[in-house]
Amino acid sequence: MLALPGSPAPCSVCGRPRDVHAAVRGPACGNRQCQTAWIQQQKSAEKEAFENTCDRVAKTFGEKVSADAVTARVPYLDRRVIPTPEAEKRAFRATLREALRETARRAGEATPRPLPEDETPATLTLNASCIACRGYCCRQGAGHAFLKPEYLPTVLNRRPADPPAAVYRDYVRRIPAESMENACVYQGEEGCVLPRNMRSWICNDYECNDRLRLKAKLEETPQASALVVAMDGKNVKAAVIAAPDSLDWLEPDAYAAERAQSQ
Repeated sequence: MLALPGSPAPCSVCGRPRDVHAAVRGPACGNRQCQTAWIQQQKSAEKEAFENTCDRVAKTFGEKVSADAVTARVPYLDRRVIPTPEAEKRAFRATLREALRETARRAGEATPRPLPEDETPATLTLNASCIACRGYCCRQGAGHAFLKPEYLPTVLNRRPADPPAAVYRDYVRRIPAESMENACVYQGEEGCVLPRNMRSWICNDYECNDRLRLKAKLEETPQASALVVAMDGKNVKAAVIAAPDSLDWLEPDAYAAERAQSQ
């Protein structure tokens, strides 16, 4: 192992000297209390930095952002919408055919998830989290759209009168002419092109931690608007301000121009 040049800086919390091993782990010493204090300092600094970012973004939206708006940070899927490659379509069709065959072979083994009594879409303010990130989680459906044997029984349970061949044809005809590059084949510029009743249950039910945090805030103040900022590291890529009945989208270029003028 190469020796670190010079002596390590003292602990950023208690000020005591640190050994080389502690210096590799971070600015705090090996004391558990110092490690915990440093982590809390980092979280406080990140929170303050995000609040400052929200203030700057809110100025761009102007009066559209109310004083009681809740805020949320989400990642950003920075990928282009391109003509869906023919090779990608062929591969997906083959994957879907095999998944339907495997589902038929497993008939009776998997129990379909019960259909929800209320399939009302989430509120616009909550969905702003997914709109701002452009489907960061959905990219994981590349190649299969989560239409796998473990998920398909629930989809087929919605259409008991349709044979698998008819279901297959229905999915194939809905493949869009354009979709996100290297993402789910059904992922378009404005989100999933499939109706909710044709999506895998995981697509309808899954909520990332960022969405869950926003959901908790909105449950406390249901009528509040939401300012959702999509970021790549420390860089703002896009933002959405949403109320229960309206939504405004701040394009990345618009924010970049505003930021340049303020500097």
